[in-house]
Amino acid sequence: MEGDCVRLADRDAGAFDAGGLPDAGPVCGNGVVEGDEACDDANTIETDACLSGCIVAQCGDGIVRVKTEDCDLGEANGSDSCSLDCRRVGEFDGSSPEQAAWSCRHLKRDFPRLPTDGYWLDIDREGAELPVRVMCEMGLDGGGWTPMVHLNQGDTMWNAFGDRYGAPGGPEAWGLPIADLVQDDPEGEDLEYVFALRGTFAGQVVYSPFYSDLKGAAFDPLPVFEVFDEDGFVWRQTGEQPQLCIAELWHRTEAWNWAAARGKFGCDGWNGGAGFIIHGHPDQPETAHSVWGMNLFGTGEIGAEFSSLSLFVR
Repeated sequence: MEGDCVRLADRDAGAFDAGGLPDAGPVCGNGVVEGDEACDDANTIETDACLSGCIVAQCGDGIVRVKTEDCDLGEANGSDSCSLDCRRVGEFDGSSPEQAAWSCRHLKRDFPRLPTDGYWLDIDREGAELPVRVMCEMGLDGGGWTPMVHLNQGDTMWNAFGDRYGAPGGPEAWGLPIADLVQDDPEGEDLEYVFALRGTFAGQVVYSPFYSDLKGAAFDPLPVFEVFDEDGFVWRQTGEQPQLCIAELWHRTEAWNWAAARGKFGCDGWNGGAGFIIHGHPDQPETAHSVWGMNLFGTGEIGAEFSSLSLFVR
């Protein structure tokens, strides 16, 4: 076999040397940097910071890492479509449909002085959907937050991770598919999420903790009574260090429409814990009725009614 580095999967499948014994050299994919490996993140994902050959990813290697690159044509970088630093060529400042950015995060990266305002975004990039104009949040926690969901109390809830809903930007319920947002992880665990809630007893506008390492299945009401995330999530408050909450997350009932929770108590608890539930009405579980958790709501086994909420993603 070429090279000294053997994929962990190849070793387990029986990739031994001629003497019938396992290769004693470095094993690429075991999570330990050994020998001439530049990195080893124990996975075969090509769009993160470490390639499957245990080589550090960089602009010009022909692989697009969507969190840091817009494009990568390898030796063809520097063309009319992809710059030498792996950026789209053009002025994509969100000022018109023709100059639509891919997300508010991209706007913040390329135009850091832009204020919170309405901008044109092309969320699905090369997809069939036309650009939409939404209000980018540029001041909260460093800015670059894309509004992906608007929900009013009493609205029917939907699979916010995978489905488009309503007319984006208006006062009625609407949603852009979170899965369309530029990301490296198809399950959404490399995105950050935060809710802005209006009309609760906690204040005119209050924000949830910031969530990350959370599967997008949290925003799909189905399936019910099945664990969708065995690892839990990471959460933090503004200005504080992230905290890991290990829990088997599920949609416990039909009313747990959008949820990152498990039980009553603990970091994942709906009784004032850090997790969250956007809960349905007792008689119509598919309609939004109350919020639980978020280090704010649910104590005393009473959820908080709300007038509307927005889900921002970065």
